[in-house]
Amino acid sequence: MRQEWRTRLKRYVSTAPYILLSILILAALLRLLQLGSESLWWDEAVTVAIVRLDWEAFWKVLSHFEANMGLYYCLLRLWVNLGESEFVLRSLSALTGVLAVGLVYVLGKRLFDTKVGLMGAALLATNSFHIQYSQEARGYSLMVLLTALSSMFFLRAIEHSSRNEWAGYILTATLAVYTHFFSVLVLGAHWVWVILVRRRNWRGFLVAVLAISMLLVPLAIFALARGTGPLSGIAKTRPHDVYLLFYSLVGGGRLLLLAYFVPCSIAFLCTLKAWVQWKELSKTWSYAFLLSWFFVPLVTGIAISLWQPVLRPRYFIICLPPLVLLAAVGISQVRPSWISGVSLIVLLSLSARADFRYYSHPPKEDWRGATAYVVSHALPKDGILFYPGSVRFGFDYYVRRLNPEAQTWQIVFPEPYDWTKKGTGAMRQPSDSMVRTIPKGYERVWLVLSHINWEQMRPIQTTLQANFPHTREQEFRGVLVVLYQQK
Repeated sequence: MRQEWRTRLKRYVSTAPYILLSILILAALLRLLQLGSESLWWDEAVTVAIVRLDWEAFWKVLSHFEANMGLYYCLLRLWVNLGESEFVLRSLSALTGVLAVGLVYVLGKRLFDTKVGLMGAALLATNSFHIQYSQEARGYSLMVLLTALSSMFFLRAIEHSSRNEWAGYILTATLAVYTHFFSVLVLGAHWVWVILVRRRNWRGFLVAVLAISMLLVPLAIFALARGTGPLSGIAKTRPHDVYLLFYSLVGGGRLLLLAYFVPCSIAFLCTLKAWVQWKELSKTWSYAFLLSWFFVPLVTGIAISLWQPVLRPRYFIICLPPLVLLAAVGISQVRPSWISGVSLIVLLSLSARADFRYYSHPPKEDWRGATAYVVSHALPKDGILFYPGSVRFGFDYYVRRLNPEAQTWQIVFPEPYDWTKKGTGAMRQPSDSMVRTIPKGYERVWLVLSHINWEQMRPIQTTLQANFPHTREQEFRGVLVVLYQQK
């Protein structure tokens, strides 16, 4: 019986590279599917505006206003030499997303076995939340890759205490935080695990912590100078936001959330059992590592939100690798094996349904359609007003892409943006006095709205409606275009 089991295991391991290759191909297909078909949304348009600056302005913006995602902006600035289409802009994130899937396999195999690694990779490959941010010209996909890579170096460094492994950890951990500030929560999870569970290789660990801390001093100075301003747009945290965070991480859907909850609970019970019995220490450490990686960022984020709301699901995408690996561990513990296989199929099927929902109802704003509509219907000497002012970036990107022969309209608000003097927060809304002067200069005014605060918007609407009695609206996904006319 034991010999038969060993034969099956050998056969399984020998086919693992082919299974992994199939998973990576699937991950690539899912991240390339419709990659360029959807319009850039506001965040992506801001990204493009930043990376198109000349080098002097670019460095000033990064050092004074947009240090978060600084590494991603630098990489994308080089990447746009390949082109500025939606497909090319997003392909960097798609590439890092596929690499993250492969890295989850490596982590799962190292912490447990090949089976767990393959299941974890398959779950991440089909996770619609990860697919969404692998199809976005923002740094979240790179953030997942670098935090996972730093986790791998960290595990190897703790085990072998090699200078090369510690150097790799210091480098990847620092780059992760320069990609997104919230990556520091994963480093915190690493350090909690060492202090409370692993307790070895203190010298290398302390040197690494000191080196990373020194390398992150510029970001710390930036964060202290900016304060909580960049987070001011996040609404006050409610209990439902915690539910929404978990709901988003699994890919969306109550059944999918339940399907993840069951195997993750099994993994948690296995951790308690291993801890109480104190057998197979390596497995105990592995369970604890994943639990620390998953819970430390989440609990820290929830605690911070009691003071300053930070619970935007995309900020916690760093918790996806441990989530899928915990689910994989839980499934691998189910007996008999056919039930384990059915559990995996159910989870992948529900993930596929969430993927279909994502592709059918993409969440991105349709700036391509809105811009094309305004450009094709605008008359000479029309005025265009954007609210809030920063949404103009999406319009500007598509005006360049459409390349209309004669841009005879005039942008009433905001004025051409000087990145070297202020951040995007300075473009929020026009002054009341400026709005009151609009009727004197134009017979028709286009009001382009997105990310609307209706309470602040009401005085602008009232002024325009009083002077332009005739209106026509055209709605696009996430964008509302209103034409005000005097006749």
